[in-house]
Amino acid sequence: MKKRGQFFLIAALIIAVIIFGLRASYVSLSSPAEDTRIYDLSEEINFESSQVIDSGVVEGQGEEQIYNNLKELTKSYAELNPNSDLAVYYGNETEIKAVSYETSSSGEVGFNLGGTQTGFTTIKNRNVREAKYSSTDFLCSLSGNCQKKVRLILKGNNDKDYNYDFKLKKGQNFFIVIKKEKGDERIVVSNE
Repeated sequence: MKKRGQFFLIAALIIAVIIFGLRASYVSLSSPAEDTRIYDLSEEINFESSQVIDSGVVEGQGEEQIYNNLKELTKSYAELNPNSDLAVYYGNETEIKAVSYETSSSGEVGFNLGGTQTGFTTIKNRNVREAKYSSTDFLCSLSGNCQKKVRLILKGNNDKDYNYDFKLKKGQNFFIVIKKEKGDERIVVSNE
């Protein structure tokens, strides 16, 4: 009789575990994998640009020649990374020059075969813009405790502006901003 009681006890435990196991609910969350290549790209461009600036200073090149070399470097990175927008700012405390490579969408093209739409592809344009900012364009002057800043304003898809401020130092200043959009996600990386 004792063995019969042990059998029922073990059977009751197994049934209880199965019932609790069936009632348990599992919650699982997942997020898309973050594209870390943009961070590596930022570090690489920052390093290469520092080398271009340093070699220009050592060789006695003027600000204009160093900027032209940075433009060429930025152009090559923009061609190698067509899905990322690049902006480079270079100058001193009185003047900043900028070049940016931005992608914009100008529509879609596709086929309609017998009522079924297939193969729609977004047409993208690559825009290159250059700008020059003098000390009168900066947010404030060097008088007193006020520091000069450069403000970069990125336009969002929802008409919201994203501001990024960079402090200007005496001597040479170099700023880089890389933006990549993937679906509803936007990644912005800068060297500051």
